[in-house]
Amino acid sequence: AVHMQDIDHKFSAIGLAETNINPENKDLYTLDDYTSFYQEVHPTKNKGSGVALYVHNSHSAEVDNDLSHRTDHLESLFVKIQVGCETQTVGVIYNPPSGNDSKFVDELGIILKKCPRKNLNIVGDFNFDLHNLVTESSKAFEELFLIN
Repeated sequence: AVHMQDIDHKFSAIGLAETNINPENKDLYTLDDYTSFYQEVHPTKNKGSGVALYVHNSHSAEVDNDLSHRTDHLESLFVKIQVGCETQTVGVIYNPPSGNDSKFVDELGIILKKCPRKNLNIVGDFNFDLHNLVTESSKAFEELFLIN
């Protein structure tokens, strides 16, 4: 477990995967000085679903619905954060093990094509071992980030 009070740094954004929390229950897990944004969990899953972003209150933020999705193969949540006079886009992505890796890569590719080319940060649980690229899906996943 990470104890935020032990870290002498205020992150602009914190991304979480596998939250298992719907937006209406987001107040169960609060972080002082942060606003939380939660994606709906997958309706057919009891666990291993849900993504969230916590954005520091010194920034204004809003969900980017064009980039935020939930399918059987991918869960994503993106917010646009105003930092001074620049807009930062921050996203969290989850590749559920019960999904199809090839379809995950295809869906992620569609999202990445819509993403801004600068001021973009993506975190997540991608469920690919990038030290052992043996499947076509894992190779395609790596390629996505090399060409985008």
